[in-house]
Amino acid sequence: MLPMKSWMQRKVILTILLLIVFSLAGSAGLLSYANSNFAIFSEIQLIGSVKDQDGKTATNQKKKLSNYDLIGYNSAKQRLGKKMPTGRGIKMGHVEGPAREYIPNTTTNNFKSVNFHKKSGQSKVSGHATATASRLYGTGGLAKGVTDVDLYSASDWMGKGYLKAGSKDSPVDNDIRIFSNSWIGGESKGTEHILRRVDYIVDRDGVIVVAGVNNGRNTQVPSLLGSSWNGIAVGTWGGKGSSGGYTHTEGEGRVKPDIVGVRDLTSFTTPLVSATAAMILEIADKDQDAEMAQPTVVKAMLLSGATKPWNWKPEEAHSLDKYFGAGVLNVNNTLMIAEGQKAEPSGKLDDFGWSYVALKPNQAVRYLIEKQDEKSNWGPLAITIDWNRSIQGPVTFTLGPEKQNTINRWMGTPAIADFDLRLIKIEDDGSTKIVAMSDSERDNVEHIYFNELPPGKYAIEILRQNINKETEPWPFALAWRIGGENWRGDN
Repeated sequence: MLPMKSWMQRKVILTILLLIVFSLAGSAGLLSYANSNFAIFSEIQLIGSVKDQDGKTATNQKKKLSNYDLIGYNSAKQRLGKKMPTGRGIKMGHVEGPAREYIPNTTTNNFKSVNFHKKSGQSKVSGHATATASRLYGTGGLAKGVTDVDLYSASDWMGKGYLKAGSKDSPVDNDIRIFSNSWIGGESKGTEHILRRVDYIVDRDGVIVVAGVNNGRNTQVPSLLGSSWNGIAVGTWGGKGSSGGYTHTEGEGRVKPDIVGVRDLTSFTTPLVSATAAMILEIADKDQDAEMAQPTVVKAMLLSGATKPWNWKPEEAHSLDKYFGAGVLNVNNTLMIAEGQKAEPSGKLDDFGWSYVALKPNQAVRYLIEKQDEKSNWGPLAITIDWNRSIQGPVTFTLGPEKQNTINRWMGTPAIADFDLRLIKIEDDGSTKIVAMSDSERDNVEHIYFNELPPGKYAIEILRQNINKETEPWPFALAWRIGGENWRGDN
């Protein structure tokens, strides 16, 4: 990373591609705008058309099930009825593209119950922001209970409005619980600094950052914000697909996206993941469980809840598919995990649940799965663990012969732990054998999935490796499901 002084003397050039084409006719244009530390260029590229707000695709696309069927939203509504969470009480941050054109149409009936706060100054209405908002909150969104939304332009959010990139100051600490980002940015000077500040706010504040990757299977995983370690990167399944092929920024070779939606542009799959995260937070608040609200726990629930399309296949040394991550978002599976057991190590696991534990280096814990009384194979089994990257953040230096002077500096030094995930079979005589292991050396996510397993006694084992000088306990999140919905889409 560039020294802070020289970095601040430079203007950062970022490319933000909006992930949709407005339904209005027009050709691509180039807009420039700046804040106190950035000169940011937004290249608007027409790459799709806006769908109607109930998740139905255009009439020229044939399908047996609606998108909301395929992501388990309709089955969750049918199962839960009036108890269906809606994100009630969760404050949302909605980050969009160009300055002065970042707000949705707040005057529509769809948003009558939503209180908007424009954080990045005056703006005209953005068709892209209106489309993403319509899937996220309001009467047409998945998180209909969200009524408090702060609106940011991408440049202001990265700069003085929130992350404060390019300054010695810490990012803003406020009451926003989730940031939804349906935009991308390319790599340039300062990208590393921005990503580390994103990881910092997730780890420091417990805020969830959801960000789309680019559209098209032949595109690289974008630097901003999909390459964040602690965020949740969202792609899409079907059609022309979305970015894959591993990260190129801030640690090469990590799997992104983490999860995908279906048959839609990533601008519109991203708010569906954000909305599902809001539902989990509503359950956590109702249960008064701060650990359930941890970003790592929410991320693990989303990934373990995901279903596997027919072409989901991780490559060697990775536990997630390089295009689909853990698979397709499934709201019903995810909510059953959130509604399920909060487990302690060494305990017997129910079919759905989660855990939040900290381990020291070389320490391991086990959770028991007892299926020896089953008369036939059981499954599916999905297990996910994840953990945050830590960023040092602000540091105060004391100078002078009598230490009378102080200087504040932002130190973006990262630190990361390494955990391994194993599924172990426990034989009747007490002997054990490893059935599956996820031990990526690059990712901060491990994942195991089986369609079915034979009857028997099993254990989930999590081991923290001793890879660096970090000796303090490091928390990880575990989420699992035994059963639930499988992929129901076309092969």
